[in-house]
Amino acid sequence: MKTFKHTKDAFTLMELIIGMVLMGIIILAVFSFEIVSREIFRSSERKSIVSDEAAFVLDHIQKYVWDGEGGGANPDALSIIVGVDQILCVRNTTNWLGNYTFDFTNHQVVFKKGGVDYPLTQRLYNDAANPFEIDVVGQDGGVRIRNFTLMYNPNENYNARNNPMAVIKGIYFYPYGQKL
Repeated sequence: MKTFKHTKDAFTLMELIIGMVLMGIIILAVFSFEIVSREIFRSSERKSIVSDEAAFVLDHIQKYVWDGEGGGANPDALSIIVGVDQILCVRNTTNWLGNYTFDFTNHQVVFKKGGVDYPLTQRLYNDAANPFEIDVVGQDGGVRIRNFTLMYNPNENYNARNNPMAVIKGIYFYPYGQKL
């Protein structure tokens, strides 16, 4: 009868199983890290989109309010029309500069100039607890905006990760002649 000598030249079945389990754990950890990294990137990207659009809309409004001449020279240069949509009308002494329509039904801010509509954003959101307000204030003819809110998808519920919002609690724009 032949006897076999046990040599250490090969792996045992138990060593192979342990190696495969450890390799599986490492692969799962790498893929989990990848998935979490993508989700964090997506969330950051959505927050950036919303805040960039809010800054763009407010910068656009500021530019045209600066061009409007309010106050003593032309007290009607800035006016608000309140209806279903709130409309900010901007003009100077010689030209009609344009209208901003805050359309909460379609979630958009539209700038209208020369008969052409320029949509600035389609993420407008009106929070019932802190409703949007816009008005012309004082003799200087400045514009005050309160609770200007944009949401990544205004048709869905707020979620800080998947549906972030940018809220501007209050901002005031002076016409160019009164800004200093």
